[in-house]
Amino acid sequence: MIKKRFRNNVKQAKAYPGADINSDHNPVVIKLKVKLKKMQKTQGRAHLNLDLLRESNYKSTYNIEMRNQYDILEQEECEQSPTDENEYIEMEWVKIKNMIKNAMKITLPNKENTKRKKWMTNEILQKMGQRRQHKNNDKDIMKLIKK
Repeated sequence: MIKKRFRNNVKQAKAYPGADINSDHNPVVIKLKVKLKKMQKTQGRAHLNLDLLRESNYKSTYNIEMRNQYDILEQEECEQSPTDENEYIEMEWVKIKNMIKNAMKITLPNKENTKRKKWMTNEILQKMGQRRQHKNNDKDIMKLIKK
């Protein structure tokens, strides 16, 4: 009834032959020892902060980096030329996609991963930080007690 691999997990097994059920079979009750392992969280990929492209300084640095990436792409293009048209289009698409990704990785920082509610403001976060500092500092607690 159980695979050989999990046979040592069975702690107790008992058949109930006199059970009042409409069947020719006897019900079996098993007590198992189960060890559940904690699943490791996978690392999420970093998301770039694309909202910064609206700012002029990030926009200009991104444009400069795109020009640099395009110059590199032109140099590589002179070296390679596939014969099949579909293969050529696919290669061009991959090159352009990589060019855009590389330029974004170089110029834009990652988004901060903020998992908080909408009502949580920066002021509240600052006060929480101050509280945390005072909470962990025993000297501040002793000063407050002496007063």
